[in-house]
Amino acid sequence: MKKKSLFSTVALTLLFLLLLQGSCVKNNPLPVYLEISEWTLNANPVLNGKEGDLFHGIKHAAVYVGDEILGYFELPCKIPVLKSGNTRITISPAIMNGGRMTVKTVYPFTDYYYEDLNLEEGKTYHIEPVTRYNSSVEFAFVEDFESASLKIMTDPTSTASLFQTQHTDPGKSGYKGIINLSASDTLWLGNTFSDLVLPKGGKPVFLEIDYRNTAYVSTGMISINSSNENTIHPNVGLNAQDASAAVWKKIYIELTEIVSYSTDSQYFELYFKTSLPADFTEAKVEIDNIKIVHLK
Repeated sequence: MKKKSLFSTVALTLLFLLLLQGSCVKNNPLPVYLEISEWTLNANPVLNGKEGDLFHGIKHAAVYVGDEILGYFELPCKIPVLKSGNTRITISPAIMNGGRMTVKTVYPFTDYYYEDLNLEEGKTYHIEPVTRYNSSVEFAFVEDFESASLKIMTDPTSTASLFQTQHTDPGKSGYKGIINLSASDTLWLGNTFSDLVLPKGGKPVFLEIDYRNTAYVSTGMISINSSNENTIHPNVGLNAQDASAAVWKKIYIELTEIVSYSTDSQYFELYFKTSLPADFTEAKVEIDNIKIVHLK
């Protein structure tokens, strides 16, 4: 009798587990997949071309399903979503603040993208996000090297110079700035001619730079008060690339804290510094589409 009772108990337990497993599988919905391609940056006709060249470095996105944020994702990506029915998918452009992979920020000067979808379990939805600079963006400074007169002056202590030259790379057009470093031309320092008046009070301000470089480049701001006293604020630098693999990149550098904490400043200047690396006989820094951006 004891053996029979034990067998019955085991059999009932196994039956219960099988029924439980079956009910769990039945109640688990199939995910929907969002397949999101890379960003396309278009011109905003309201800005009348003020945004200049549309080469960009927006590689990430903050993805929302309805009012819920799923997180930050590098594009392209494929995301599983446990959601069905009519749903708004919102995708906000996100940048690596200061070029740091660990610091992703929704870029406040570009429009978000959305699609209203009727999601069905098990289906994949392809999304091609498009953005543009917001109509309320103000470009406080733009140097695209298309004018005969440069907006960045070379400091008298420099031994190297900033030149204007034509792009020869595939996909590039117009002009760029170039600094050639050598054993005799080892140092270049430059700063903007114009006195930049920038918004304070925590309002976002960013610097954008297109660059290709085989020497490290320092960037920073100079704040100037009513007594014409200068304060130098070092900021993020541009790491040198290997000459055999150097490519054009874009970096977004936040200036908000520097500007807002400079409470007694009346205006600002942007500065750069680069020098020939040790044990190098030559190096090159190419820059283009330098912009300081804020909201009106």
